[in-house]
Amino acid sequence: MILRSFALNTLLFLFTVLAQQDEKEAHKCKAYALIHLGKYEAVLEMTSRLPKLANDFVFERAYSLYRLKKYNEALDVIRASGQSTPQLLHLQGQIVRLKLSSLVKKKKNDY
Repeated sequence: MILRSFALNTLLFLFTVLAQQDEKEAHKCKAYALIHLGKYEAVLEMTSRLPKLANDFVFERAYSLYRLKKYNEALDVIRASGQSTPQLLHLQGQIVRLKLSSLVKKKKNDY
């Protein structure tokens, strides 16, 4: 685990340097590494600083919001994008399932 964390942190540094040459791909790789490190807030911060690439980071933003349990915000990001990739549809389904199961639990507790 320590070696994996070190490797991912090293990649983060390299992607920052490479971002000057191919901004989109370097930031995609950086977002991927941040997600695997569990740094979801950092993903949101990074992608919010890239408004011209917003449509390229819909999944990463929505997934980070999902992991931070900000389900409504994640759904808003997916819906606002107008995209329907398999990954986004799967994530949207996961979020809806979680929201429905929490509603069912809440109703059971009311009885």
